[in-house]
Amino acid sequence: MNRQYALKILSWFLLFSLSIGNAAAQEITGSISGVVSDSSGALIPGVKVTVTNTGTNVGKSVVTGASGAYRVPFLFFGTYQVKAEHDGFKTSQMDNVTLSTSEDVRADLTLTVGEVTEVVEVSGMAVALKTEEASVATTIAREQLVQLPLVGRQIIGATLLAPGAYFVNNNSKAQRDSGFVRRKGLSLSVNGLTDLSNKFYYDGIEGMNFDGGTRAFDPALEAVQEVKVQVNSNSAEYGGAAGASVNIITRAGTNDFHGHVYEYLQNDKLNAFQMDAKNLRARQLAANQLVTSNKPVVRHNIFGAGVGGPIIKDKFFYFGNFEGIRGTRSGQFGQRTVPTVKMRNGDFSELIAPRAPVLRDPLDLEADGNGIFGDPTNSRRVSPGM
Repeated sequence: MNRQYALKILSWFLLFSLSIGNAAAQEITGSISGVVSDSSGALIPGVKVTVTNTGTNVGKSVVTGASGAYRVPFLFFGTYQVKAEHDGFKTSQMDNVTLSTSEDVRADLTLTVGEVTEVVEVSGMAVALKTEEASVATTIAREQLVQLPLVGRQIIGATLLAPGAYFVNNNSKAQRDSGFVRRKGLSLSVNGLTDLSNKFYYDGIEGMNFDGGTRAFDPALEAVQEVKVQVNSNSAEYGGAAGASVNIITRAGTNDFHGHVYEYLQNDKLNAFQMDAKNLRARQLAANQLVTSNKPVVRHNIFGAGVGGPIIKDKFFYFGNFEGIRGTRSGQFGQRTVPTVKMRNGDFSELIAPRAPVLRDPLDLEADGNGIFGDPTNSRRVSPGM
């Protein structure tokens, strides 16, 4: 095999690998578009429009077409500045244009006659567009993720903000009957579908636990920039999910150094008694009995730190986060009703009360209603010792 043939095979292999990677990934970049007009409303072609990420100072420039329209695609989430320049007109600039994951934002600019060196700042807000598809999406920003009291600080808790979303318990009978090995904790159900109908993506890359049919893992909340939940009428790129498509976008570095340290604590010393335990404890104290109803032991700590910044300013950035979980939890206090010795032998007469003076055997409606169902000769009824 000669060298040229080997390189050709390697090229085809790499092309195939990239194709597979693209097929499994979802688009996470957005775009900013709009039109540029003069003060009379006439559209202006040939205007240079520059879109700059204010966090990384990375910019892209385009020129408006004959219709005065422009579009800047493949922009990562962040805050942008949009600037329009043309000879004979003052420069028009719109600041604080916020772009989320897979979002199309419209920013129209108006030029007035004057020197290019003069700048006119536009205070109007950019508008998010959804003209190409009818999907319903909910975006949960980083501030919400950090400040909301999410159960166990799991990222799945934030998805409840999406319309039609609610939690299901993985220990329920329906989940056990699904045939999958379930992960512990809560899962997401949307519009009445099971949690097996959802798809999870991490920065646009599918991340599923196919043994359990749910998400692969829960990243630290402090390492997540936003979560986007699409719940219906998804486009073809989100195929395979009849329920929700959840895209978890991690944070990225900027030209500024930022760091954080955090600690979340749960401790039984700060917890109240459960009502059943509180009542039992009061009865034991009143009767001068041994107190057995103590608060469950809870020692749960979630701690971590993160830092981000530039490696090469305006070009190369980094962000990293560490999170540790330590804890001890005892069993929860509760009460359960179990059959008495009489009941296990078919005598349910203890259940007869003034409000239910008759208790009949459902297999013998002619019985006297005394609550005794025992019949060792009939396997359909309760046999002694059961």
